[in-house]
Amino acid sequence: MDNNYRNKLISPMVIIFLVVILLAAFLVILQLSVSIAANNSSDKPASISFSPSTASTLFSMPVLTTSTERIPLDNNKIWYTEDEILNAFGPAPSAISGATTQVLLAKNGIVFPYPNGTQAYCTEFAGAQDPTTEELIAFLATDDTYRQHDLVPGKFVCVNFAVLLNDRAESRGIKAYMASIMFTSGPESGTNHMINAFNTTDAGWVYVDAMDTGWILIGRLVPGEKYMGTLMKNQDGKWGFFLAETGNVIGDVEII
Repeated sequence: MDNNYRNKLISPMVIIFLVVILLAAFLVILQLSVSIAANNSSDKPASISFSPSTASTLFSMPVLTTSTERIPLDNNKIWYTEDEILNAFGPAPSAISGATTQVLLAKNGIVFPYPNGTQAYCTEFAGAQDPTTEELIAFLATDDTYRQHDLVPGKFVCVNFAVLLNDRAESRGIKAYMASIMFTSGPESGTNHMINAFNTTDAGWVYVDAMDTGWILIGRLVPGEKYMGTLMKNQDGKWGFFLAETGNVIGDVEII
């Protein structure tokens, strides 16, 4: 074969090869960028910001109403200050003073112990009442139970968080319950999980799961469906709202 012809044949092949290499490198970089962005945006997948008008979609609740003096959250923002949350959902509930209390064993069919083996007890405050969804969100925006401890297997777990949040809510006039969930499949299949429950006056049961960075709010728990809801996350003193899914499937649910 003539050398000039060979050189003419090789040159296009080299160009095509280089183009393929560059395209592959671009796709790898693009995939890494998307992955990094997803990791930085939230501890859970599929971040979604919301305002009171769209909260019903995430919580499976009716549209939240706001009085004329309320200031709805800005749809164009992702992170909101505590004041913005309270302006949209109402004032933070005040602590109950001088109320009688009753300490109850945390049980419903079975007793739920702490990791050290001692039994878990929760406290009821006389005068605590079922909240509206807005009052519940205002309470959660001003409560820091989620950051009081780190989740440590065998030391501080979901039961500890549930009791703390139950007692804090009751002390601020919000009637609180706890709920035990059995997961039938997923990363925590076969295990029980303890969360908080609030019987809101406008939307029925709303469940709250304490996380290291905030709360997961769940509008309903249906056996056979995925355990998912809205992650109300605190970052640098501001709140954001994101879709949260754990991969677990709900089995039995018991209100305590």
